[in-house]
Amino acid sequence: MHLTRRQRLIETFAERKIEAYLVTALPNIRYLSGFTGSNGVLLLSKSKTILFTDPRYTEQAGRESSTTVRTVKGPLSPAVAAVVSRMRLRRVGFEGQRISWAAHAALQSHVGRRSELVPIDGAIEQARMVKSPEEIAAIRKSVRLNSDALARSLKRFKPGMLELDLSAELDYQMRRLGASGPAFDTIVAAGARTALPHAQPSTVGIDRDQLLLVDMGATVDGYASDMTRVFFTGTPGSRVRKMYRAVLEAQEAAIDAVRPVSYSRAHRRWSSRRRRPARLVPRDLASNGPPPVEPVRSVTPSRMPEILAAHASFPFSSSAAARGLVRIHAVHDTFAFLFALAPHVGDGVIRFPVAHRQNGQHVQEDQRTPWTGPGQ
Repeated sequence: MHLTRRQRLIETFAERKIEAYLVTALPNIRYLSGFTGSNGVLLLSKSKTILFTDPRYTEQAGRESSTTVRTVKGPLSPAVAAVVSRMRLRRVGFEGQRISWAAHAALQSHVGRRSELVPIDGAIEQARMVKSPEEIAAIRKSVRLNSDALARSLKRFKPGMLELDLSAELDYQMRRLGASGPAFDTIVAAGARTALPHAQPSTVGIDRDQLLLVDMGATVDGYASDMTRVFFTGTPGSRVRKMYRAVLEAQEAAIDAVRPVSYSRAHRRWSSRRRRPARLVPRDLASNGPPPVEPVRSVTPSRMPEILAAHASFPFSSSAAARGLVRIHAVHDTFAFLFALAPHVGDGVIRFPVAHRQNGQHVQEDQRTPWTGPGQ
């Protein structure tokens, strides 16, 4: 796999008029070699590929990478420059947007005038835009793990829990399930702090009858997921419901505005809202359709995380585009819940019933348009 990726990049050398390419961005080094360490430089040429790293990673690099490994004591730039000179490489490409000015200056000083460093941006990123089946599987695994971590953490949630404690629980559950760590600093904010999109978890307690914002992601096999959810810890009032509906309607309008367009026609104004929406649903979803919507019924506390996880792991789930408002409200031995989810792209919109329990009976307040199937 890594060898094939490197070969595809090397095949572009002629048109880029370079003889070798220096990779310094760690995600790209991992993509091309499999090395997961925190310090490395990858030199690709038509004749050989060399991974430079420090003594901390001698054994790890040998196990993870199929390339030649050079262990260097001290800065890597002098060793890289020495190999470039010994191989008599005259034009060497490098990641212009992925290297600091100081690192470039150090490398140039060691290479001298014998070789020309040519900035080439996006060469690897362009190749990474097309995901292999293995990459897609890794992304799905990351998304599902992220959803499972949220569901497990909700089992431990209690009113009065600190934002920091819930954030720590989310990170802990991610790692327990197999993630290498969070994809970014987990965001948990309650009450008025939910207005801060990137709020840092604090020692503020999460009380009853408050909005709760959770923004989390897991890194699995080098691939990250990102999911945002909004909860309400009690019974939402009219103001909260109004805000929620406003966000939902804005989201629906954005989804409805999605249209396929070619570059040659991008400058033209879209004059009709009756055009067929973009067919941007996953292949397996297009053939199988969405999971069935459960009827409004009693939900026991033990099944609540299961239902939340099922919704969260649905392929349409994505960061801020698919947000849900969930009312977690204890009524005897059951939970009533309020949940709405819409896909960020697609041919239809899924709606879950808005329901509550009143006098021992479930009352359905609103039923949105159900999924109609791709292209209908």
